[in-house]
Amino acid sequence: EADEDVMTPVSCPVRWLNATVPRRVVLAGLVVFAAASLLCSVAPSATVLITGRAVQGVGAALLTPGCLALIAGMYQQEGERARAVGLWAGVSGVGFAAGPALGGVLVAATGWRSIFLLNLPVIAAACWLIVRHVPAPAGKPERFDLPGQALAAGGLAALVAGLVETASRGLTLPVVAAMVGGAVMLAGFWAVERSRERHGRSVMLAPSLVAGAPMRAGLLVAAVFNFGLYGMLIVFSIVLQQQRHYTAFQAGLAFLPLTVIAATTSGLLAGRLTARHGPRLALTAGMGLAAAGCLVLVFFGPHTGYLLAAAGFVVFGAGTGLSVPALTSLVLASAPPEQASRASGVLNAARQLGGVLGVALLGLIIAAHPSRLPLALGLAGMTFALAGAVAARWSKPTVSAAPSDDSPPGLETNRDRPRPETITDGRYPASAAHRVMTRAAVLPTIRGTERKPIQREGTYR
Repeated sequence: EADEDVMTPVSCPVRWLNATVPRRVVLAGLVVFAAASLLCSVAPSATVLITGRAVQGVGAALLTPGCLALIAGMYQQEGERARAVGLWAGVSGVGFAAGPALGGVLVAATGWRSIFLLNLPVIAAACWLIVRHVPAPAGKPERFDLPGQALAAGGLAALVAGLVETASRGLTLPVVAAMVGGAVMLAGFWAVERSRERHGRSVMLAPSLVAGAPMRAGLLVAAVFNFGLYGMLIVFSIVLQQQRHYTAFQAGLAFLPLTVIAATTSGLLAGRLTARHGPRLALTAGMGLAAAGCLVLVFFGPHTGYLLAAAGFVVFGAGTGLSVPALTSLVLASAPPEQASRASGVLNAARQLGGVLGVALLGLIIAAHPSRLPLALGLAGMTFALAGAVAARWSKPTVSAAPSDDSPPGLETNRDRPRPETITDGRYPASAAHRVMTRAAVLPTIRGTERKPIQREGTYR
């Protein structure tokens, strides 16, 4: 999955999300994902398959921020948006839970090509639901920031590729050169964006968007969260298959307690808790539970029963289920309503980059020596504890709280903003299908609770 891992965080044109409209972006992502899935299903060689997987990453990069931008536009009130994001995350968890089992059954019965063909009817249904239930907005596209997009994509591609290759090649000269080159291009990207914004030109990512402490905290927590989540998943996948000799299908089923609890917590509790008390409580509690889950899993060894792992997965899943909606709400609430598209794109990039770091580092620790499981899980637990501390310090305590005198610079609440005039993943064989299913299925599902939209000409909320 390294090819899709490389493309997903680098290919999301954040400015395009804001310059076009989220509805078109999501539809474009679905079409790209469908075409890439068809290419993978008929791939005659590994090269073609890898190419198809990379193109899938491009489509996936459009789907997550695009869907979050749709939710942010349809639900401007923080409480409503938090509940919608919680339901979205819960449906995603259902897809994540179904992916390993369904993928294993398809591979065993009809071969690996079927897992890509499965995406096609799901994508067709998703496109129909979006066209049917999401209104077509009016608006004029803005100018595209080509220098910023090129530097961001090139820098992230080089950095992520170097991190992914570290596990197999080590810190060789080409790997180090790729990571250093990526870092240099990202520094150039930031300098270019600052200059363009200062001169009033179109920018892919406005530096002022991430100037506030809550936004920076949210992005840091997002990256650290996915570092621990993806790292823990890859670590346990390796241990279960190398130490316990599980098949890929059995290893996928072993994670069911985690995914089921995470989906249930996100859909039924996290959104409501965030809407009622703001993101701070849900985030700190979620990160604490995730760290506690890692602590339980540290004691899992070659001769330990599966029940211990299941208990750890339950605690860990409850923590991640609480965290995702609160984290998303924190980042979206820290951006002005008109920049929700950009905020969702940056959030997705931060999470994906953190996930690649976790897979590369924790996978490297455990790949050659599965006995290092306590070290890898201890590091994952520490990252969750750090994320919880950051969330407790910088996230807003309540949805409508006004900033106090000692609030960090840049803290902003809904009271300070003009009132809007409208209120309107996968490490397993079938992960591609669940991504597509969950991106669109939640939109018509939650539509029944929204208020009737009021639109102005040239405005989409």
